[in-house]
Amino acid sequence: MNTWKDFVGDLMKIESLRLARDEAVENWGADIPTTLLFGRLGKSVAERFDEYSPEDRAYIFDTIERGMRSKSVDLKTFVATGLLESLYTQARGDDAFLTRMEVHLGSVSRAHLRDWGMWHQS
Repeated sequence: MNTWKDFVGDLMKIESLRLARDEAVENWGADIPTTLLFGRLGKSVAERFDEYSPEDRAYIFDTIERGMRSKSVDLKTFVATGLLESLYTQARGDDAFLTRMEVHLGSVSRAHLRDWGMWHQS
């Protein structure tokens, strides 16, 4: 995975994420800001987290972690500041959900959210 478009393409295997992307593009147009698109994908993951099969959930979080480990600074930035931070924002305040979600986060994703959460609280 080299670009943010490859990343989004990989997530389109999941129907609800494809629909979230399509809705975001419909609302904003084809030139939707990339961080906004990634934020919408993160929100969709949070909203449908418990509906995903274990396999789909594993695929989504593996894809997120691969994005965070990418050599592409742009991709890492979009995943971190768009998708992960939106996912966390949706889950914040629901400790049980945060715990269920954290189990699926890879180490780089978890570290980013931990650091971002501490910064956000200061």
